[in-house]
Amino acid sequence: MLMLAEEHYEHDSVNYLRQQTDLIQAVITSVREGSLPIARVDDAVAHILRLKRKLVNAQQAAQQVLHPDLVGSAANVDVELAAARRAVAFLRGGAQFQPLHADQPQVLVNATHARAYVGFDQTRGIGPNQSTPAYEYFAAAFKEQARQVTEYSAEQVLNGTVTIPDCSQVVVVTENYPLPGMDFDQSTQPQVIERLIAQVGADRVIVVGLRDPYELERFAAVRHYLCAFSFRPCAARAAAEALFGRYALVGSSPVSVPETEVHAQT
Repeated sequence: MLMLAEEHYEHDSVNYLRQQTDLIQAVITSVREGSLPIARVDDAVAHILRLKRKLVNAQQAAQQVLHPDLVGSAANVDVELAAARRAVAFLRGGAQFQPLHADQPQVLVNATHARAYVGFDQTRGIGPNQSTPAYEYFAAAFKEQARQVTEYSAEQVLNGTVTIPDCSQVVVVTENYPLPGMDFDQSTQPQVIERLIAQVGADRVIVVGLRDPYELERFAAVRHYLCAFSFRPCAARAAAEALFGRYALVGSSPVSVPETEVHAQT
């Protein structure tokens, strides 16, 4: 079993293959030179084998766990959605928040510029492993809940071509992804939020983070912040449902964010 040294940490995709082969060769050389005892290698192998025996005690169990019909089944989807709902949390403004109404006009804004999605599904190794941005899953679920939705892009907000009715609530969505070899471009997200708050006021803007909550450090003016702690489709749906009060929120932040009122759960 090998743990690849992902190029995400150095953002070096050119030398990616060479770095992996160098890693393997370094282990071999260390054993041959005696700096890495072969007993240590054997111990590592034994550790993996013990773990496999612990998790899979019989061939029948292995076949059941890996059966392709179970992957993505309705039962599995129900479990992942239930887990996502338990994670969603208001990290700001939850006590004052009133659920949105299906008949109330809503304004939905994608805070991410379209250029950020270029190459989104072409990275290697770890990553989102989904070709559709989380925003699109959220927008689809949001429109299932609301009858009147006006949708705007980050480009429209930054170009000043957005008109928001006085009766509308504004929901703006942020995203982030662990993309190997590149950073997901989040540069427009704070700009879009600042423009919207300046236009309609902080009380009418709800930021939905389909990501970790660390961006809150940059959002001093944001009064309502709902975090899904994930970019997966199930998390996007859970966040959309939460805004309309479809279930009780029990989630809390597992991390602290500097210079905010958010604290780690105990």
